Amino acid sequence: MLSHILLNCSIWDNLPTALALCLLPFLLGWLAARTYFKVGWLRDQIAELTGRVSTLTEELTDTRMKLAAAEADSEAKAEQIRKLKSDLIMCEGERMALREQAANTGGGASKKSAVAAAAIATTIMFADKKWKTDDLKIVEGIGPKIEELFHKAGIKTWKALF
Repeated sequence: MLSHILLNCSIWDNLPTALALCLLPFLLGWLAARTYFKVGWLRDQIAELTGRVSTLTEELTDTRMKLAAAEADSEAKAEQIRKLKSDLIMCEGERMALREQAANTGGGASKKSAVAAAAIATTIMFADKKWKTDDLKIVEGIGPKIEELFHKAGIKTWKALF
């Protein structure tokens, strides 16, 4: 009879509900703990990434400063090269003028050598090209139109230009 009472008791009918009510707080606690630790891990990851971004930003700033310094140095060197080219042109012109003067004062030089010296004196070799003496177009940035403007202004020689 006792077994009959136990089998017919309502406890067996409510067993799944009772188990669910016992397990539900456990599962909710477990999920809350897992979420808490996951949020902490994500905060650590965000802090680490923020540190990396900060480091990369500093490196980028340093690189930009180095680039600006290198560009300024490059511009200074380019200006120095332009000046040296102009000085070279001036020296070539003076050399040709001295050759011409030496040919004219040669005294006993033949007419043929005087003509050859005059032809040499009126041209120079620069950058593997023949240029007329005092040709302003040899200077970087001066073309035929600018040369014409210089000539109208009375600047016809390299010496007058510089």
